[in-house]
Amino acid sequence: MAKSTDARDEEWPTAVTAGEGTVPKPGDIVLDPELPYAPEPLVGDGSDNPLEDHDVEGDIPEVPLLALKEHRHTQWSKMLGVGGHLPLRLEIGDGSSAIYAIDDGKHHAVIGRVVATSPSCSYVLVGRISMDELQSLVDEQTSTTGAFDSASELALLGVALVTSVASTNIFTVDRYSDAAEIPAGFAVGQDPVELAADLDINVD
Repeated sequence: MAKSTDARDEEWPTAVTAGEGTVPKPGDIVLDPELPYAPEPLVGDGSDNPLEDHDVEGDIPEVPLLALKEHRHTQWSKMLGVGGHLPLRLEIGDGSSAIYAIDDGKHHAVIGRVVATSPSCSYVLVGRISMDELQSLVDEQTSTTGAFDSASELALLGVALVTSVASTNIFTVDRYSDAAEIPAGFAVGQDPVELAADLDINVD
């Protein structure tokens, strides 16, 4: 006897293989043998751009902006629709000394920069600083080379753009208790390191 189906059967999450032409829906898992980590279900309704939220294309490149937004604290004022603060999007410095910054509430900002790339993803160093520290960077009272020296919540995030299914995966690769633990090759002022293989994930 054939198994009956109804609308509910089509709502169950499924596994979608990247590159096969099937468009995944929220809850589906995208299978891609090139990814260096276990896939997680997609979230969202598929109608919004993950970079929306007063962002203007070109303010901050897509990869570091995604990492900065992933790392910042929950924006409760926006979620509750009670106003809050104006969004902040900054590029400070030039070339290999440039860093990017976004607001993280009224009193803090998240800063970051791409420090390495591999065949499957980019790695972004991120950290949280006060607005006073950010202003010091903007006014050039503090060099961007020391931008992460006083930052808290330091972490290395991996950002993988899966263009075949228009999906993005962001994951934590490592965390640092202070700037002294950051690998020397990731220092501000150096070009991103080109890796032949993906970095090991050092967090649970």
